[in-house]
Amino acid sequence: MRTVDASLRPSGWRIAESIPLTLLRLALGGLMIFAAVIKIDDPTAFAIAIRSYGLIESENGSFVLPLLAYTIPWIELVTGVCLVLGAWGRGAAFLLAAMLAAFTLANYLVIDDNVRCSCFGDKDPFCKDPIIGRCQMIRDGVMLGVALLLAWRGAGVWSVDHALSRLRASSAAHTLDRDDDEA
Repeated sequence: MRTVDASLRPSGWRIAESIPLTLLRLALGGLMIFAAVIKIDDPTAFAIAIRSYGLIESENGSFVLPLLAYTIPWIELVTGVCLVLGAWGRGAAFLLAAMLAAFTLANYLVIDDNVRCSCFGDKDPFCKDPIIGRCQMIRDGVMLGVALLLAWRGAGVWSVDHALSRLRASSAAHTLDRDDDEA
Protein backbone atom coordinates (compact mmCIF):
# COMPACT_ATOMS: atom_id res chain seq x y z
CA MET A 1 0.00 0.00 0.00
CA ARG A 2 1.37 3.36 -1.03
CA THR A 3 1.33 6.09 1.62
CA VAL A 4 1.50 9.80 1.04
CA ASP A 5 4.68 11.48 2.22
CA ALA A 6 3.82 13.80 5.14
CA SER A 7 5.63 16.66 3.40
CA LEU A 8 3.09 16.44 0.57
CA ARG A 9 0.10 16.88 2.87
CA PRO A 10 -1.24 20.41 3.28
CA SER A 11 -0.65 22.02 6.66
CA GLY A 12 -3.47 22.97 9.00
CA TRP A 13 -2.98 26.62 8.05
CA ARG A 14 -3.18 25.82 4.33
CA ILE A 15 -6.39 23.85 4.87
CA ALA A 16 -7.91 26.66 6.97
CA GLU A 17 -6.91 29.22 4.33
CA SER A 18 -8.42 27.03 1.62
CA ILE A 19 -11.94 27.20 3.05
CA PRO A 20 -12.53 30.89 2.19
CA LEU A 21 -10.39 30.62 -0.97
CA THR A 22 -12.51 27.73 -2.21
CA LEU A 23 -15.78 29.49 -1.39
CA LEU A 24 -14.62 32.70 -3.11
CA ARG A 25 -13.30 30.75 -6.10
CA LEU A 26 -16.58 28.86 -6.51
CA ALA A 27 -18.67 32.03 -6.11
CA LEU A 28 -16.64 34.10 -8.57
CA GLY A 29 -16.37 31.23 -11.05
CA GLY A 30 -20.11 30.59 -10.83
CA LEU A 31 -20.88 34.28 -11.35
CA MET A 32 -18.65 34.38 -14.42
CA ILE A 33 -20.30 31.28 -15.88
CA PHE A 34 -23.73 32.81 -15.21
CA ALA A 35 -22.75 36.12 -16.84
CA ALA A 36 -21.15 34.34 -19.80
CA VAL A 37 -24.16 32.13 -20.53
CA ILE A 38 -26.45 35.16 -20.60
CA LYS A 39 -24.18 36.93 -23.11
CA ILE A 40 -23.56 33.82 -25.22
CA ASP A 41 -27.32 33.35 -25.48
CA ASP A 42 -27.77 36.84 -27.01
CA PRO A 43 -24.55 38.24 -28.53
CA THR A 44 -26.47 40.91 -30.45
CA ALA A 45 -27.82 42.42 -27.23
CA PHE A 46 -24.32 42.33 -25.77
CA ALA A 47 -22.91 44.07 -28.88
CA ILE A 48 -25.56 46.79 -28.53
CA ALA A 49 -24.65 47.17 -24.86
CA ILE A 50 -20.96 47.53 -25.74
CA ARG A 51 -21.82 50.16 -28.36
CA SER A 52 -23.85 52.13 -25.78
CA TYR A 53 -20.64 52.86 -23.86
CA GLY A 54 -19.51 55.03 -26.78
CA LEU A 55 -15.89 53.97 -26.30
CA ILE A 56 -15.46 52.34 -29.72
CA GLU A 57 -15.18 54.54 -32.79
CA SER A 58 -17.91 53.85 -35.35
CA GLU A 59 -15.46 53.17 -38.21
CA ASN A 60 -13.91 50.35 -36.15
CA GLY A 61 -17.21 49.21 -34.68
CA SER A 62 -18.25 46.95 -37.54
CA PHE A 63 -15.27 44.71 -36.83
CA VAL A 64 -14.54 45.30 -33.14
CA LEU A 65 -18.09 45.10 -31.73
CA PRO A 66 -18.90 41.59 -33.02
CA LEU A 67 -15.40 40.44 -32.07
CA LEU A 68 -15.87 41.64 -28.48
CA ALA A 69 -19.48 40.44 -28.29
CA TYR A 70 -18.48 36.91 -29.25
CA THR A 71 -15.10 36.58 -27.49
CA ILE A 72 -15.65 38.25 -24.09
CA PRO A 73 -18.42 35.82 -23.03
CA TRP A 74 -16.37 32.79 -24.02
CA ILE A 75 -13.35 34.08 -22.12
CA GLU A 76 -15.64 34.63 -19.12
CA LEU A 77 -16.99 31.10 -19.48
CA VAL A 78 -13.56 29.47 -19.71
CA THR A 79 -12.15 31.48 -16.79
CA GLY A 80 -15.29 30.71 -14.76
CA VAL A 81 -14.98 26.98 -15.40
CA CYS A 82 -11.25 27.11 -14.57
CA LEU A 83 -12.04 28.86 -11.28
CA VAL A 84 -14.79 26.42 -10.34
CA LEU A 85 -12.48 23.47 -11.00
CA GLY A 86 -9.42 25.16 -9.58
CA ALA A 87 -7.57 24.36 -12.80
CA TRP A 88 -5.03 27.00 -13.83
CA GLY A 89 -6.60 28.94 -10.97
CA ARG A 90 -3.99 31.68 -10.68
CA GLY A 91 -3.87 32.30 -14.43
CA ALA A 92 -7.66 32.32 -14.73
CA ALA A 93 -7.96 34.67 -11.75
CA PHE A 94 -5.30 37.00 -13.16
CA LEU A 95 -6.99 37.11 -16.59
CA LEU A 96 -10.32 37.72 -14.91
CA ALA A 97 -8.80 40.50 -12.77
CA ALA A 98 -7.48 42.21 -15.91
CA MET A 99 -10.91 41.95 -17.55
CA LEU A 100 -12.69 43.21 -14.43
CA ALA A 101 -10.27 46.15 -14.19
CA ALA A 102 -11.08 47.05 -17.81
CA PHE A 103 -14.84 46.67 -17.21
CA THR A 104 -14.66 48.76 -14.03
CA LEU A 105 -12.74 51.48 -15.85
CA ALA A 106 -15.27 51.45 -18.70
CA ASN A 107 -18.12 51.69 -16.18
CA TYR A 108 -16.38 54.58 -14.42
CA LEU A 109 -16.02 56.46 -17.73
CA VAL A 110 -19.77 56.30 -18.41
CA ILE A 111 -21.12 56.46 -14.84
CA ASP A 112 -23.01 59.72 -15.47
CA ASP A 113 -24.13 58.89 -19.03
CA ASN A 114 -27.25 56.82 -18.25
CA VAL A 115 -25.75 53.61 -19.73
CA ARG A 116 -27.27 50.22 -18.86
CA CYS A 117 -24.97 47.59 -17.40
CA SER A 118 -25.00 44.38 -19.42
CA CYS A 119 -22.86 42.21 -17.13
CA PHE A 120 -25.73 39.93 -16.15
CA GLY A 121 -28.37 41.02 -18.66
CA ASP A 122 -31.65 41.64 -16.83
CA LYS A 123 -30.74 39.08 -14.15
CA ASP A 124 -28.20 41.01 -12.07
CA PRO A 125 -28.18 39.31 -8.65
CA PHE A 126 -26.75 42.39 -6.89
CA CYS A 127 -27.90 45.63 -8.52
CA LYS A 128 -31.60 46.24 -9.09
CA ASP A 129 -31.10 49.44 -11.12
CA PRO A 130 -29.62 48.48 -14.52
CA ILE A 131 -28.15 51.97 -15.06
CA ILE A 132 -24.43 51.99 -14.23
CA GLY A 133 -23.90 53.60 -10.85
CA ARG A 134 -22.47 53.04 -7.41
CA CYS A 135 -23.86 49.52 -7.05
CA GLN A 136 -22.16 48.29 -10.24
CA MET A 137 -18.89 49.96 -9.26
CA ILE A 138 -18.93 48.34 -5.81
CA ARG A 139 -19.90 44.95 -7.28
CA ASP A 140 -17.12 45.08 -9.86
CA GLY A 141 -14.61 46.31 -7.27
CA VAL A 142 -15.42 43.41 -4.94
CA MET A 143 -15.17 40.91 -7.80
CA LEU A 144 -11.84 42.47 -8.83
CA GLY A 145 -10.56 42.18 -5.26
CA VAL A 146 -11.57 38.51 -5.09
CA ALA A 147 -9.90 37.81 -8.45
CA LEU A 148 -6.68 39.50 -7.28
CA LEU A 149 -6.74 37.51 -4.02
CA LEU A 150 -7.14 34.26 -5.95
CA ALA A 151 -4.37 35.24 -8.37
CA TRP A 152 -2.10 35.90 -5.38
CA ARG A 153 -2.98 32.96 -3.10
CA GLY A 154 -4.01 30.33 -5.63
CA ALA A 155 -7.00 28.01 -5.79
CA GLY A 156 -6.49 26.26 -2.45
CA VAL A 157 -6.09 22.61 -1.53
CA TRP A 158 -9.45 21.53 -2.95
CA SER A 159 -8.54 22.19 -6.56
CA VAL A 160 -7.24 20.47 -9.65
CA ASP A 161 -4.09 22.60 -9.38
CA HIS A 162 -3.32 21.27 -5.90
CA ALA A 163 -4.07 17.66 -6.86
CA LEU A 164 -1.75 17.91 -9.86
CA SER A 165 1.04 19.51 -7.83
CA ARG A 166 0.78 16.71 -5.24
CA LEU A 167 0.83 14.13 -8.01
CA ARG A 168 3.95 15.71 -9.57
CA ALA A 169 5.68 15.96 -6.20
CA SER A 170 4.81 12.37 -5.33
CA SER A 171 6.01 11.17 -8.72
CA ALA A 172 9.26 13.11 -8.34
CA ALA A 173 9.79 11.68 -4.85
CA HIS A 174 9.22 8.12 -6.10
CA THR A 175 11.61 8.72 -9.00
CA LEU A 176 14.29 9.90 -6.56
CA ASP A 177 13.66 6.87 -4.34
CA ARG A 178 13.99 4.58 -7.35
CA ASP A 179 17.23 6.31 -8.42
CA ASP A 180 18.62 5.87 -4.88
CA ASP A 181 17.70 2.17 -4.91
CA GLU A 182 19.46 1.65 -8.25
CA ALA A 183 22.66 3.38 -7.11
